[in-house]
Amino acid sequence: MLGILPDKELPEADQALADHLSSQQNYVVRSNVASLIHRYATPAVEPRVTTFLDQVLGKLECAVQEPLLAYVLKVDPEGARPRLEAALAARGEGFTACNHTLLVEVARLQNHTILQDFAVKNLDDTDPEIVANAASYLMDYGSSSAEDALWSRLTNWSDRWKGREDELYAAAHRPNGQNEVGEGMNLMQALAAGHGWLCDEPKLRRLIDLSIGPQQRQQAEQYLRTWRNRPWSIQFIPIDKGQFQIVQYHERSLKDAEEKLIQFPRGSTFQWSGGGVEGEAKAFQEISHFATEHGIKLVRNQ
Repeated sequence: MLGILPDKELPEADQALADHLSSQQNYVVRSNVASLIHRYATPAVEPRVTTFLDQVLGKLECAVQEPLLAYVLKVDPEGARPRLEAALAARGEGFTACNHTLLVEVARLQNHTILQDFAVKNLDDTDPEIVANAASYLMDYGSSSAEDALWSRLTNWSDRWKGREDELYAAAHRPNGQNEVGEGMNLMQALAAGHGWLCDEPKLRRLIDLSIGPQQRQQAEQYLRTWRNRPWSIQFIPIDKGQFQIVQYHERSLKDAEEKLIQFPRGSTFQWSGGGVEGEAKAFQEISHFATEHGIKLVRNQ
């Protein structure tokens, strides 16, 4: 019953939640308790949570470790920093490889600028899956200050594989070989569709130049075609409280969509596509008002 309540600290639940956090519990119970701790526990039980975490960081199931780290990040960001670092560094025999998805999954529960610090640092990791996850985090949550780091890593990746396309894609058919390809694709996608910056035509052309192999090049060229198609499009997607596709950018809320719109030059024109679905009329009204205030024109699809 607790899980159906809105996310809000419930001091009266602290003791029970902390008491049920045990490595002796089965996986389903542990994951449920971890989720409830993130959603409802107060800072009062942080010592008990971190005592549990510190003994098993990197060895817990992802569905248990991620919400517990998100909880610590929420109540004590600086206390979360060394534990996130340890979880990201945990690799090899005996560890669960949750570091390959950790940044994105924790951010979905509890984002913080500390995660961006780790994402930028992890762009230089030797594990391509770690790099790919860092790029995915920066695409969805990174600020404009992270863009240069992504360009630097993609340029280095491209230089490493230029002239070796056959070797790169042949390796993709071997165990773990797909990871190098995935790293390059995630880096390119982060730059082309990142929330925190605008990837205009000159940048998209640069992505085409840095592409390795036909698959990546075709994706970069598709981004460029989408950009060149005018007027630019905004599509309303009736998921959650409303999501938006703005040119090549997928924005998960009205707030995110507004943040993206003001990255475009004043005087830009967008064409709205909503299909008359539930919530579309209200979303159009709100985003149209915002666009007008910022010198952007929004017209309905006829």
